[in-house]
Amino acid sequence: MDETEDFTKLAGILGRTPKEDWRHPFEKDLAKLDSSLLEDESFLQELYAALCNTFWLRKDKTYQEEADNPFALVNEDGEHAYSCSWRYAGGVADDLGRYGEVQHGRNYLEYYCSGGEGKPSPRVVEVLGVLGWIPKER
Repeated sequence: MDETEDFTKLAGILGRTPKEDWRHPFEKDLAKLDSSLLEDESFLQELYAALCNTFWLRKDKTYQEEADNPFALVNEDGEHAYSCSWRYAGGVADDLGRYGEVQHGRNYLEYYCSGGEGKPSPRVVEVLGVLGWIPKER
């Protein structure tokens, strides 16, 4: 699958058209996840937990605190590390779960405060590592 197909897949998941290319590269890379993972409720819960209180950094980049915002990390290309609120993380997990063949039909709030927040599981770290991302505690 090429990058255009990946973004089209993600756009479909999130109810967007491919022209609305406003997502962070991390979220675009989530479109590359194997469908078996999107159908695995335990993986989606682990992914939600891994997105909470965690920065996700590109493996091959160096990050530093942004000068005017000590709560943001930016790399030499000006790209911010990925991070999101717990509520948004629940929405990402819910959106991805709706894309799988076995649609979960969960509400994003069912992920919210479901446990493990800020503690990426070894499975999530491995899967996202293959996509080129590593976690850093916020």
